[in-house]
Amino acid sequence: MMGSVASKVHAEVPTLVCSVPLAPRAHKASVKTRCNIHAADDAELIKMLLLQEQMETMYAVIPLPGCPHMDSVCQVPARGIDAHQPCGDCADSGENWLCLTCYQVYCGRYRKCHMVEHGNTSGHKMVLSLADLSVWCYRCQAYVHHERLIPAKRAAHRSKFGEDMPC
Repeated sequence: MMGSVASKVHAEVPTLVCSVPLAPRAHKASVKTRCNIHAADDAELIKMLLLQEQMETMYAVIPLPGCPHMDSVCQVPARGIDAHQPCGDCADSGENWLCLTCYQVYCGRYRKCHMVEHGNTSGHKMVLSLADLSVWCYRCQAYVHHERLIPAKRAAHRSKFGEDMPC
């Protein structure tokens, strides 16, 4: 009788089907196995396996610690930075970038590409995203973080959030 009660309770426990990597992914086709885990028995294991699977599919963008084009970055103008300024060509206010040479604002490549055009015609290489305050070098085709960029990032942060950037 006890066996049938235990079987009934066990059958009602939710089951999670997951993929578990057997080895770190060295290439796209990784070896996986299917497993059934009973949530009531191994909730912590389930969390760890799900976290591991998420981490294997996440990517990090690591900016360069500098680039040969840092000398093109000019001082922040006395007027400061307006992080809410629209594109100088089309007045779009989404996904705008600030040129760190002439401090003009244009929309990015996912809008109408006016900053890309500005970079191509002017030769200005370093731009600051007014969305996330990251800096991109068109010549290196990479994000860059360097102490020389901090004044522009601070001014943009102050304009965007109304407070100083945390240290």
